[in-house]
Amino acid sequence: MKAAFDAAARARNLGSEWRGLDAGSASVAEVALRHARTVDLLVAAQADPRWPGSQRLDIADRLVLGSGRPVLIIPNEGPQQDFAERVLIAWNGGREAARAAFDALPLLQRAREVKMVWVNPQARDELAQNLPASAADICAALARHGVKCKATQAIDPHTNVGHTLLMHAKENCADLLVMGCYGHSRLREFVLGGASQHVLRHMTIPVFMSH
Repeated sequence: MKAAFDAAARARNLGSEWRGLDAGSASVAEVALRHARTVDLLVAAQADPRWPGSQRLDIADRLVLGSGRPVLIIPNEGPQQDFAERVLIAWNGGREAARAAFDALPLLQRAREVKMVWVNPQARDELAQNLPASAADICAALARHGVKCKATQAIDPHTNVGHTLLMHAKENCADLLVMGCYGHSRLREFVLGGASQHVLRHMTIPVFMSH
């Protein structure tokens, strides 16, 4: 793995540092988080419930919530031919969504197509009133950074938002989903929220998450 990492960094003329650590009596998540907060991007694998070591080593959710850094999560289905060419941003106007969108700027600036789907946190009767301004605001903000972003459709909060996001990504042939990791409770088993949990469990394309 180290040889592959070093070769990839050299091929792209990137400065790099390899750290090999033994967690010892600490958890892998605890050790990873000590080093995670000083990097530009974390890359983690999607949890695999079929693997016996998943509970101990599949830590993508803990990295998202604890690192303060963006995390790129790679699906278990393996590598794709394209990556970050057609990006879908999940937007609801909240802090986590804003952080994810702007954390992802280096990828968005290189993408061929960027679309934004509005996940409205308001009641249904406020949807039509809030959609145009919020969609226009985030697209205009990204445009100032050289990102051409197109608003698509609204997702009703009363539906399964995570499932709808993944279906929307599939319909738009997206090869990257950018979204905030939403918190609703202090307990980690609840903090991810329904949409985040669903996406982490059922994702088939890479997901870029921030909290």
